[in-house]
Amino acid sequence: MPSRKHTFANCVVDHSCIATRTALWLLVALLCASPAKSQESPAQRAIAVVGTNSESSANAPAPVSDLSDPPASSSDQPVEAMFPRLSDTRFWLSGQANFIFQTHPSFHAAYTGKNSLRTNYEKATSRVLTLYTGVRLNNSTELLVDVEDAAGGGLSNALGLGGITNLDVVRIPGQGSPLSTAPYLARGMIHKVFALSKDKIENDRNALSLFDELPSRRLEVRFGKFSLADFFDQNSVGSDSHFQFTNWTVDQNGSWDFAADTRGYTVGITADYEDRNWGFRFAEALMPKVANGIDLVWKPWQVHAENWQYELRRGLIPKKTGAVRLLSNAISKDHQTYLADGGYGFLLGDGALSYGRENIVESYYTLHVWRGVYVAPGVQVLRPVANQA
Repeated sequence: MPSRKHTFANCVVDHSCIATRTALWLLVALLCASPAKSQESPAQRAIAVVGTNSESSANAPAPVSDLSDPPASSSDQPVEAMFPRLSDTRFWLSGQANFIFQTHPSFHAAYTGKNSLRTNYEKATSRVLTLYTGVRLNNSTELLVDVEDAAGGGLSNALGLGGITNLDVVRIPGQGSPLSTAPYLARGMIHKVFALSKDKIENDRNALSLFDELPSRRLEVRFGKFSLADFFDQNSVGSDSHFQFTNWTVDQNGSWDFAADTRGYTVGITADYEDRNWGFRFAEALMPKVANGIDLVWKPWQVHAENWQYELRRGLIPKKTGAVRLLSNAISKDHQTYLADGGYGFLLGDGALSYGRENIVESYYTLHVWRGVYVAPGVQVLRPVANQA
């Protein structure tokens, strides 16, 4: 079948959301007014397929990491942000602009369906603006609220791959998407810490934890709107598209189908017991009405999700840090048969798929451009799942 041209659905701003979006842009720009050095490890940014990825950070928060992780290498350079980090205040205000440009060359395919990765040359750009705010009410309680604005598009409208090359695209209204084009509430939660020991450890303040120090043994409870990926399956190299790789199944474990709406957020409660070298966390969260849908089921006695994680924080080699992640996507036999018979899923479906595993390799290199602006050229080499024709 000849390849088809595809037009990406970009964000169309209507009059009802112009004021809100303008205010968000102005606030993020205001936060990017003066240079300063923060104390984080370098912000690592990636771009899917081939292209350029850029990030402008105004005191942007690092992904949530374990407090007892080994320190970064002495060769790591501190991130240069656009705005000074205030460590002696109970408030938090920061902003981040994340732009990802992607492209792929033309390639041959025996046939093409409505959910295929398009065979003709494509390019697409996504944009996610995030405003992080928070206030520490006392030494054990804080309120956190984040607002996002997402626009642009993804390659082939983010179809045709099990491992979508740009995680940010799931937040963006695409072709046929019910998502609103207005800014939206990404997170809104209350965070309470119950001390279980008198001794304290230093805490690296970030947008999800404003405390300067925490009890070494503690129970942390969070209630509200958040992403389960904010607190579960975290690691230092592949958990956040704002700082690391951008492939969906690299940043968010592809086999972990966690409770979330279309943009990746849910409403629920987490309980996290932390000791110096280990931790155990549990979450109860709402499910969407349909798979990958934007509306949640507000009757948890009808449908709900549980997640738990035990974590042992000890390096394989003393005083050495590192990570290895092998990525190969697969689907069940029933799913293979469904797609081979012409079925369509919300990501995959060519009409008659010849099954095979999807293998992905992604790499990137981060370059510091100016103040809090970083650019990361990168490449992904992949073979699409379920389409080996």
